[in-house]
Amino acid sequence: MSRSTSNEQVCLWDNLAANPDQLGIPARHAKLLAEDHARYQANPAEGSSWAEVKSRITGHVPYCRTSP
Repeated sequence: MSRSTSNEQVCLWDNLAANPDQLGIPARHAKLLAEDHARYQANPAEGSSWAEVKSRITGHVPYCRTSP
């Protein structure tokens, strides 16, 4: 990466870090988060814990679980 490009990226990240309230999220992302949260509120026992998800991502647990 050229020095010019590197400097531009540093400036960009500095600006983002200095103004985090200006980032926001797209409306469609907010809608998806609200839907996911509503599903969780309706049935909090369904789904996977963060530990289970992290284990699947790192490959320590098979992705598919068998039902009891």
